[in-house]
Amino acid sequence: MAENPVNSPDHGSVGIVSIGMYLPEPVLTATDIAEQSGLPEWVVREKLGIKQKVYDWLG
Repeated sequence: MAENPVNSPDHGSVGIVSIGMYLPEPVLTATDIAEQSGLPEWVVREKLGIKQKVYDWLG
């Protein structure tokens, strides 16, 4: 019977070294900015040239 290579002493140990969490940066679209500012969306998009803005919620 052949030896199981997974259980052979030549293999090192495997484990979880660390864990983490990814928080995507919130994005405000031209529509969001228009609603919050009271401006028409076309003004925000065409006159101000804003398509989207990354919101720095960490300060």
